[in-house]
Amino acid sequence: MKVCTGIGNIETMKLEFDTQELDKLDDVLALKVVERLRPLLRPPQGQDGGRIFTVEALAQYLGVKREWVYSNMRYIPHYKVGRFPRFRKAEIDRWLDSQKAPQYHILVKKAYTIPLLPKLKGHNYQ
Repeated sequence: MKVCTGIGNIETMKLEFDTQELDKLDDVLALKVVERLRPLLRPPQGQDGGRIFTVEALAQYLGVKREWVYSNMRYIPHYKVGRFPRFRKAEIDRWLDSQKAPQYHILVKKAYTIPLLPKLKGHNYQ
């Protein structure tokens, strides 16, 4: 229920709610606050390239054992913080892209163009 009163030149408003209305209002306000804060609590998509991985975190990200990471560190771009290796996510993603296996249809096409027999003198293989 809303009650409006005027005191001199100042108009005031008094709002009265029952407990059920207040509970609903609390829920609505909480959802609105979470909705507004959510973008501030996590980096926008595609902008976490500055994230730094430990060996354990990189192994989890790649889905391999940490021993594999240690044994292949000469191929993986990394930094040393003291004696501890660290890996920047953006560089790992670029490295992963460079490790991409060729597509099957390209391999099949190349297989047909490779002569299977050694060239014989006087024969033209086309």
